[in-house]
Amino acid sequence: MALFALSGGRIVPAQAVELDGTSATEVLGALRERALDIVGVPLFPIVWEQADRQPGESHLLTMDSAGNTVIVSIRAHFSAVSLFEALSLAGRYSSMSRREIVAMYPGGQAAFDSAWQTFRESSPATASAGARMVVVTLRADDDLFPVITTLSEGVRVLEARVYGSGTQRYLSVDTCHKRAVNSTTDARTVAPRPAAAPAVAGDLPAGPA
Repeated sequence: MALFALSGGRIVPAQAVELDGTSATEVLGALRERALDIVGVPLFPIVWEQADRQPGESHLLTMDSAGNTVIVSIRAHFSAVSLFEALSLAGRYSSMSRREIVAMYPGGQAAFDSAWQTFRESSPATASAGARMVVVTLRADDDLFPVITTLSEGVRVLEARVYGSGTQRYLSVDTCHKRAVNSTTDARTVAPRPAAAPAVAGDLPAGPA
């Protein structure tokens, strides 16, 4: 949905806040904390992997209800290099066996089986396949859009923008489009919680209810 501000009694488009390094890291932490809510589709979290390139960037290995691996990648900047890295990561995980994936789950086989059963009961498998890679980024390069469009069946890119100031800020997460296109498809707005520093690999968000 579009965000507007009241200025002099008139409604005008809200202006996104330019983030410095510290603020960007904070927002990335908030995105990580609410990653499954932001993606908006049922996914079963396996393990977080910390990115080496930038502070606050990380990748969550998940499985959909059909048992397919899905990567949720939280990134400050999504470029051609980032796309290559993301696709390589998705390929690496998709080639892993179920046993290898279960071995990465905190608590091992027994904990996985119990949590997976609960997830499957609340999210039955569907015939339609979703994206195998979901990228949530603070900024995407315009020259990526032809590639993203081509890969639209397998890769979904969401762009997060921050609005407001002070103690209450708002985070708008929309399907990524060229700057000239003011599209609000699939938009969702959440108020980010205070975010701690990103945890090490192996920490998990709260499991699906």
